[in-house]
Amino acid sequence: MINQPRIALQGREGDLHFGISASSVRQISSLLLLGKAKCLHIEHDGLVYQLRITKLGKLVLTK
Repeated sequence: MINQPRIALQGREGDLHFGISASSVRQISSLLLLGKAKCLHIEHDGLVYQLRITKLGKLVLTK
């Protein structure tokens, strides 16, 4: 088994989550996802989530 670099992710509460290999994390530009739209629907596990850009330019994901 090849040793892959591990990264730590820090959540809002400051908790660190270890064990995710760097090669398993994908980064995609919000422009690529949304284009000129301000909202995108994402289906996950039978539920539909809404990813939208706020007036302040923040991303919000809601169920």
